[in-house]
Amino acid sequence: TRFVRLHRETVMASMRSIFNEYAGEGGVLEGEAATEALEHLEESDSVSALRSRPASRAGPSRQGSMTPAAAGRAKEPLTFDQFVEEAERRRDKRAKVMRKRAGFSEEEIEHFQELFDAHDTQKDGTLEVSELTKLLTTLGFKLRTAKEQKEISNMLEDAKVKADEQGVAANGEVNFWVVVQLLRTLHKKGDRSEMDRVAKATQESRFSPGEAAEFQEVFMSWYETDLGVNSEEHGDEEMQMGGRPSDEGGRKALTNASMVRLFRSLGMKIDSRHRAMLDAQIDEIAERDRVEFPEFLRLMRWATDTNFADVSKVVPQAGGGDGAGEN
Repeated sequence: TRFVRLHRETVMASMRSIFNEYAGEGGVLEGEAATEALEHLEESDSVSALRSRPASRAGPSRQGSMTPAAAGRAKEPLTFDQFVEEAERRRDKRAKVMRKRAGFSEEEIEHFQELFDAHDTQKDGTLEVSELTKLLTTLGFKLRTAKEQKEISNMLEDAKVKADEQGVAANGEVNFWVVVQLLRTLHKKGDRSEMDRVAKATQESRFSPGEAAEFQEVFMSWYETDLGVNSEEHGDEEMQMGGRPSDEGGRKALTNASMVRLFRSLGMKIDSRHRAMLDAQIDEIAERDRVEFPEFLRLMRWATDTNFADVSKVVPQAGGGDGAGEN
């Protein structure tokens, strides 16, 4: 959609701004300026929205050094295209780490590691079936019936395959990373209801599946970006409006203040009257100032249908409503 395209253009402009901030007189990055610019970019996490596919769930991180080729270029002037290329490579490396962690946050991985270590009675880095059963029970998963036990057994075999694909298997044993993959599968069972919510919101908002996927890209990109907001960038008054995004049990949500910052990042002028309108709409469709993705879709439909804050001037014909939006 044009709304998504504008978001990507805004992100590219942000990358260009960071590049220019560190570039020398010749309009290129030289020496340490390249590393500093890339680290600045990773903190803003802007590169996630450049892809046509959904953004990785990884948050800002400084993982990963330059490739040998990029390191060699760092000794020479680094052009903007090379800067974007290296930024995407770093992003892919962080995404690989996230696949290994099966999408769980660092805090969740640490929690799982503590549980794993507590149940690993032999301290050999693997769990017996009985130890795994106790660990799952501790996390609240029920294994009472033969059917439930069989289902877990099948999931465990799939988890071993997935761990092997990520290069972290343990020759058929149940090591920590196998448990992580198993836990992701178990969590996904609970995510089915969330998928139903998204499907319903997509239908009610009259967006095509492709448009919904693009809006999810915007949602996740802004979620990650807005986690790093601070009062110096946005002002104490705005920070008091509602604070940062949140994640409750894997269900990510933006706040009223997050939505204001998103609209403003697209060049929309949001005054106190618009804030009141936005707050009222969010109160109507969301709970506890939590704009999860289904509510985000409904909010985008409302904004385009009502021409909220003259959005049509910024995003002409945004989300036409016939399900055939421009991709």
